[in-house]
Amino acid sequence: GIQLTFVPHLISTSVRNDITSAFIFTQPMPGNAHYDQWLTNAGSDSVPIIFSIQFFNVTNPDEVLRGAMPKLNLVGPLVYNQYFHRRNVNFYPGGEYVNHTFYTEYLYNAELSAISPDEELTVISPLVSTLNHEYSVSKRLEHEEMKEIVKLFEDDPSLLYWKASASDLIWSIYRFEHLGFHFSWGFMR
Repeated sequence: GIQLTFVPHLISTSVRNDITSAFIFTQPMPGNAHYDQWLTNAGSDSVPIIFSIQFFNVTNPDEVLRGAMPKLNLVGPLVYNQYFHRRNVNFYPGGEYVNHTFYTEYLYNAELSAISPDEELTVISPLVSTLNHEYSVSKRLEHEEMKEIVKLFEDDPSLLYWKASASDLIWSIYRFEHLGFHFSWGFMR
């Protein structure tokens, strides 16, 4: 019975030591599987990271401009494998600090994707919901400023949409500037 009192402590110590050796590095450890996977997930034994996105494609944009309700078609997914790489890794003396440059790359996964990155889509502009939030919720837009912007939408109804390829909807930056209101939006920026 006396030996059993030491078991919880031994288990706790073992778990703590294993976690420390797997996730805390105080010096370069090339060849160590945990260290190599910390540097990059591009190895054959690494856990893959999958980035998948779907879009609500507006199928009747011209009719919407004439007052119809939007017809939305859920398309996708568009799938990418996400890889990260830590480069220029430098451990400070004593191992308390480390600095490195972190890179992320996304590679199109045709096997898991239902659409091509080149597929042309029409989505509701991110500007629409942002303007609503800036005016109604955060009160950063005054009534007169909002009237000016609504006039812009009346003069150019295409501002309601963002028409682009699926990859551009992910990787490009949508920009809008008017009367001191600066808006830029990008899903992956």
